[in-house]
Amino acid sequence: MRVIEARNVNDAYREGLEFLTRYGVVQESRAGDVLVAPFPVTTMYHKPMERVLFDETRDANPFFHLMESLWMLAGKNDARWLDKFVSNFSERFAEDDGLQHGAYGFRWRNHFMLDGSVEDLNWGFELDQLERIITLLKNNPNDRRVVLQMWDPEIDLGQPKRDVPCNLCVLPRIVNNALDITVFCRSNDIIWGAYGANAVHFSVLQEYLAARIGVHIGHYYQVSNNYHAYLSIFTKKSNSLLKSNLWLNPYMFDEVVRVTPIVTHPEAFDEDLACFFNDPDNPPTKQEEYINPFFHQIAVPMFYAYKAWRDKDNKAMEDWFKLMPKYSDWHVACRHWVSRRKIKSESVGMNTASEANNAASQ
Repeated sequence: MRVIEARNVNDAYREGLEFLTRYGVVQESRAGDVLVAPFPVTTMYHKPMERVLFDETRDANPFFHLMESLWMLAGKNDARWLDKFVSNFSERFAEDDGLQHGAYGFRWRNHFMLDGSVEDLNWGFELDQLERIITLLKNNPNDRRVVLQMWDPEIDLGQPKRDVPCNLCVLPRIVNNALDITVFCRSNDIIWGAYGANAVHFSVLQEYLAARIGVHIGHYYQVSNNYHAYLSIFTKKSNSLLKSNLWLNPYMFDEVVRVTPIVTHPEAFDEDLACFFNDPDNPPTKQEEYINPFFHQIAVPMFYAYKAWRDKDNKAMEDWFKLMPKYSDWHVACRHWVSRRKIKSESVGMNTASEANNAASQ
């Protein structure tokens, strides 16, 4: 077992690539050769709310990462909604009915059923694990029996599904009036999973639980039993380490951007979340529709800015961006993500024009 101790996801991503460069061994997998650590690896985040990854070579999609995290908190499993942000997401990860078998949020809030053994609760009711955990830890902050479960052996073990949970369970623990979480993962792709989507998914979950319980946010531990990266992708992404890269500076949240709190009014957050998803294609846009400022300052502008970008409506996209706090981590990440695509598009256009001119002169 090795521990990578990091301030935030940008710090952890750099450390993780360097770690696999030094210790990784090549193995075959069902999806191609991987570079894998020969033992489990734990990543410890001191500041899990610094969750936005800015590395230009990794090119993480901030729109998708945040929207997927909200989709999870809402307990959803219809992957077709996520196609708005990754066009073939449901084709890759959902079953033929469009539902994602291993959707974390659905497992958190809707999948498991009460069996009648719990006093004062009836058999056949869906168990919202998040609500139960909040109640338990409010009543007893030292409770050691609290587990958030995602893996269901009855339907996951050995089943030929397109997606079964990679992250298996979450152990919350209150230490010095702060909520720590430990996430156990069976197989962790460090580029797309651990230091991409997972760093957002579980830190958002941690922030939500901490706010609802009424404690601070502590550390986030990600225990990866199989810690790996696909070799072809690793070779491309790790090259960024050879360059001076401002966006992998672990102290950039002190100097360049600001963390945007997601849950500031915990008593109203679920209501705001339900409002946001009420119309899957058109979340309400009026400020007075939401209590938590995060929705009208970040989530709603990001949703519609991405929609405008997809529709090639740059003016509308810019108008939505202007509604976001200027130095917000999400705002900065979104602008950089769009800018990289604009530069790439212009480069392709210039190359095409150059080729046409060359052909015309020959």
